[in-house]
Amino acid sequence: MLNVGHRGASGPAPEHTFSAYDLGIEQGADYIEQDLQQTADGTLVVLHDETLDRTARGPVENCKGLVRSKTLEQIKTCDVGSWFNDEYPDRARPEYVGLKIPTLREVFEEYGKDVNYYIETKRPALAERMEERLLELMSDFDLRRPAAERWQVLIQSFAPESLVKVHALDPSLPLIQLYFGAKNTSPWIQGTLDAARKYAVGIGPAKDSTDGPLVKAAHEHCLAVHPYTVNEKPEMESLIGLGVDGMFTNFPDRLEEVLGTRTLPWDTAAARAAEASRTCRGVSGADAGGGSGTTGDSSRERSDGGSSSTPSSDRVEILGTSRVGAKPRLGLGVKGVPRRCASSFVARLVLTGGRGGSIRVYVDGRRVAKKGRRAVQVRVACGDLEPGLHRLRAVGASRAGGRVGRTIRFFAR
Repeated sequence: MLNVGHRGASGPAPEHTFSAYDLGIEQGADYIEQDLQQTADGTLVVLHDETLDRTARGPVENCKGLVRSKTLEQIKTCDVGSWFNDEYPDRARPEYVGLKIPTLREVFEEYGKDVNYYIETKRPALAERMEERLLELMSDFDLRRPAAERWQVLIQSFAPESLVKVHALDPSLPLIQLYFGAKNTSPWIQGTLDAARKYAVGIGPAKDSTDGPLVKAAHEHCLAVHPYTVNEKPEMESLIGLGVDGMFTNFPDRLEEVLGTRTLPWDTAAARAAEASRTCRGVSGADAGGGSGTTGDSSRERSDGGSSSTPSSDRVEILGTSRVGAKPRLGLGVKGVPRRCASSFVARLVLTGGRGGSIRVYVDGRRVAKKGRRAVQVRVACGDLEPGLHRLRAVGASRAGGRVGRTIRFFAR
């Protein structure tokens, strides 16, 4: 069962802000969602509405009207946190005031390969080269291969033309066909599954359109089912009973509570969903990509009764690379950093590529290690940290002057 933070944890925090994304990760989301809009100067920004009117505050000439009519410079003058404090005074926080609209590049820079992304192309027919720009950014951050192999990035759209275009550009990428609410009933959606199966690995129906026959038909077509937007626990339990494979929620912590011990770490959950998808179609891991679906198996359920607080990074190596100089590129491998930490952990870091070099390690900006060698271990005592989000930052440098950085986010409890 994939837990998708709808616009981040957009129940308790302003949607599509780093505050909402951080909170979604902390609450156990397997994916954080990004809705894409495109500015007048061709930059992909993350905002749900095609207009700025609902969530943006600031100069009228910059912060009202269509996103696609504004430049990035104009967009960056807008505050997208204050509206939330006004709308939900019981959830208001002073730090939400002044939050900015992030670009997709900024989101990738902030989280790298430490999270899974669920990205929607919105109004793509009115945004020239939106799909190409998305794929170019994924290439810049080395996300296309992990998207294909282990579903680190899922791309969704209500516009089948957009998904067909992405599929033509890169058939390996996993795509999700979205369906609008009431007018797309279960029988109607079932009639589209043959077409969707040709390019998609799953469907995203509204929760009220999701019933047993739809889930059964989708699974027979090897398509995962990820309904939206599910915020109440009884609804979550009902959809889990129907056999859906994931769901969007504004409150990821509620879904975590419903799932209890039937959870997997975020990276394992996505990888198992991808593998179930390939198994259904008889596609090998080497041929991973578009056109494969999923079975009705729940990708987040586990037989050993483990907990979602189990560290994942100590079992899955996270690599960051830098386009420094000519090949081979300088890389920095990081292992051992858990998503949640109650006592302590040991981070293991290795510099790859280039000649010689050293690694420096910081926690929340405070240097904790500087070693004149290419492999180091650092113990971090989480018990000495304030509860909440923290950042381990590693910087590697080669003798030739190349540099590479990696930031890993973790939560102290």
